[in-house]
Amino acid sequence: MVEPDSTHTSPDGRIVIQYASEEMRMSLWVNRPHVIEAATGRTIFTPHSSLVSGEHEWGEDGRFSLLMREYPDGSFCVRLHFDVDAGTVRVDEEEEVHPIGAAQRLAAARFRRYKLSAPAAVFTPAAGSPPPFYHLWGTFWGRVNLAFIGILIAIMIGMYMDWLPLDMWVSRWLDDLEG
Repeated sequence: MVEPDSTHTSPDGRIVIQYASEEMRMSLWVNRPHVIEAATGRTIFTPHSSLVSGEHEWGEDGRFSLLMREYPDGSFCVRLHFDVDAGTVRVDEEEEVHPIGAAQRLAAARFRRYKLSAPAAVFTPAAGSPPPFYHLWGTFWGRVNLAFIGILIAIMIGMYMDWLPLDMWVSRWLDDLEG
């Protein structure tokens, strides 16, 4: 667990990780890592989004890993294994190594791939389903309902604006019934 707004230096003193923390909601902190080479001040890694939270783990000289989650989901993790001496990074447990400069792009791609593979949202129409409000405009009875609703709205507006003196018509009709 990383403490909010903390700075951590590797055991060999070569790498510094600064965490910028932001409380997203009560007791949920996002600790965004910023990895710096101590001797030169060069940025080694910073996440693609301010919603990425991370935790580090120091390895042998010049090696460390970052375990990252993206708010608000937080259930999917991406672990980057850095080797500063070799100038490489590995993603999760893959054997393929990439240049350190590609780390941000690799992590962003993993998060994006996870989001795209997640189930569709509840309100997203299924593939092949009719467009929204098709049942109102695209069917005969839907158009009849819309016409009826339109007539009711016109009558209400006419009564409100005194264009339709319905009270006079109703009183005449009642007089005719009595007489």
